[in-house]
Amino acid sequence: MARKVGQIIARGDRRWLIRVYLGRDHETKKRNYHNRTIHGSMREAQAYLTRKLRERDLGGDLEGAKITLNEYLDRWLKAAVGPRVRTKPFQDYQGMLHRYVRPVLGERQHKRDVGNVQHDYASV
Repeated sequence: MARKVGQIIARGDRRWLIRVYLGRDHETKKRNYHNRTIHGSMREAQAYLTRKLRERDLGGDLEGAKITLNEYLDRWLKAAVGPRVRTKPFQDYQGMLHRYVRPVLGERQHKRDVGNVQHDYASV
């Protein structure tokens, strides 16, 4: 039987607590959850849970910006670029990021917002 990664808990009349398991914190080893109260029908709560589970499974960040852009780029290079490209293009990616992106934007919190990306891109 598969382990439960999301749950819906009744909190009153047409109020539901949605919990999605995000894994363990690396330093404290505590469990992390995304918690959100939904006001509405059970069907709306189930739809929200399904959306968040899909976002989690696709690698989305449910809690917002918790890591720097440098950390995100390291994960991206390892998980997405490394298995798909040969050694030389991988080194080229690393070099360009090291030269142009990381000095300017590396220590900022990573946020997926079009306005932030456009502003940051213009500053490079």
